Amino acid sequence: MKTIINLILSILFTGIGTITAQVMPDPPPPPPAPPVAPQVDSESNYSITVNSSDTESGERISYSLTNTDDTYKVRGRFPKRFSGDIKRYILEEMGRSKMNTSGNKTIWKAVSNGDDVYEIITSPGKLNMFIDKEIASNNLIEKFGEMGLYIKDIISEDDEDKTEVERLERDAVRLRMDAERMLQEAERLKKRNKRESDRAERESDRAERESQRLEREAARLAREVEKAERKSAHRGGMDNAVRDVLHEEITFYDASNAQNKNGWIWPAFQQDLILSLESDELVGEDNELVFVRDASGIYVNGNKMDRSQQDAYTDLFKKHGVASTGYFTFYKLYDHIMVINSDAEILAFFDTLKDIGEITSTKKPVKIAINGDSIIKDGVALSPDKVSQYNKLLTKHNIIPVPGKVIQLMEKGNYKLGYSIGEHTHIGTWGMIE
Repeated sequence: MKTIINLILSILFTGIGTITAQVMPDPPPPPPAPPVAPQVDSESNYSITVNSSDTESGERISYSLTNTDDTYKVRGRFPKRFSGDIKRYILEEMGRSKMNTSGNKTIWKAVSNGDDVYEIITSPGKLNMFIDKEIASNNLIEKFGEMGLYIKDIISEDDEDKTEVERLERDAVRLRMDAERMLQEAERLKKRNKRESDRAERESDRAERESQRLEREAARLAREVEKAERKSAHRGGMDNAVRDVLHEEITFYDASNAQNKNGWIWPAFQQDLILSLESDELVGEDNELVFVRDASGIYVNGNKMDRSQQDAYTDLFKKHGVASTGYFTFYKLYDHIMVINSDAEILAFFDTLKDIGEITSTKKPVKIAINGDSIIKDGVALSPDKVSQYNKLLTKHNIIPVPGKVIQLMEKGNYKLGYSIGEHTHIGTWGMIE
C-alpha cells in the first residue's frame, strides 16, 4: 500500500497534507448562519446542518451532513455560484475513472457485487453524496468525511477575523505535535521489534502491527494538519513552522539576480506573478505574501479573487508552465520564499533518473537539493549541464525547484519533497510505501 500526504507540516519521519495582497474583491453576501453543533450519538455518529437565507438577494443555503454506523450522506442546496468550485474540488479528490455526466448532472458512482458503494451527484446549486460504510474501504470513508466538511466550508465561507486565523494555526500546531508523537512511538516500536525479533516472535509481530497502526494514525493527523493549514492560508495565515523555514538562509531568493537559465523557469514566473499582483492592486507594500490556489479558488493574503481574476492568473501559470493544476501555495517573507504544490510526480522522477543512469536504484537512499540555480546530489554540486538536465526533468514531473527545497529517497522506497529543517522537521510532501 502506498500512502501519500501533501501537507504544510512539521513531522518526524520514520522511513506531508501540500498544499501554496490588496484591493478588496466584490463584497461577499452576508455570512450564513453558523452550523449547529454536531449531534453526537456515538463516537462515529453525528449530524451537521447549515441553513441560511439572504432576504435581499434571495439566496438560500441548506446543507445537511449525516454520519451513522452504516452510511454517510450529504444533501446540499446552495447558490449556483458555488457549483463550479465544488465540482472542481470533487474532481480533484475523486478523479475521472468513476465519473459520468447526464444532462447538467455530474455523477461519480462505484458498484460492488450489485451494491452501490458510493454515489456523488452534482448539478447547478445541488449536491448529493452517499457512501455505504459497510462495504467501502476505511480510506474511502475517511475521504468522504473530509470532503463533506470541506464542501461545507466552501458554501459557508465568510470573512472571519484574525482570531479565527490564529485558532486554525493553533490547531495545526497541536495536530502536528500529535503526529510527531505517533511517529516517534512507531519508530521506538520498530527498533524494539528488531532487537527482540529472535527472542519473541509473537511479541515482535504485535509490536510491528502496533507500529503500523501508529504510522497510519500519524498519516491521518497529517491530513488534519493539511486541512487546518489550508483554512489558515485561505485567510492569509502563516504559522510558526512556515515562518521558521522562511527565516532559514537556505530559502533566500535573490530576485534581482535570478535568471531563467539552466532550465530553471521559476524566476520569470515569480517576477510576472508579483508584477501582476501589484498591477491589479492585490498586494501593497507588505513584506509578506500568502498566495494559495486550490479547488475552491485563488486567495491572496486572505482575499479571494473573483472569477475573471482567477481565469487571468490561471493563464499566467500555464504561460510559464508552472504547476498549472492542483493545489499550489507560495509563501514570501521579505527575500525568502517557500513553494508547495500537489500533483508532483516524485516516484516517476526517480524512475527517470534510474533510466538515464543518474541513480542505480529507486530503493537506495539519495538526497537532492533542487535550488534551481544549483543542484546538489548527496552533497556534490552538479555541473551547469547537469543542472539544466535536472531542472527540465523536474519541471516535466511537475516539481518546482526553488532555493532550499529537497527531494529525497529514503529507506524502503519512502520519499519526501519540500523543506527539511533539522532531523525531525519537514514541510512539503511525504510518501510512505508499506
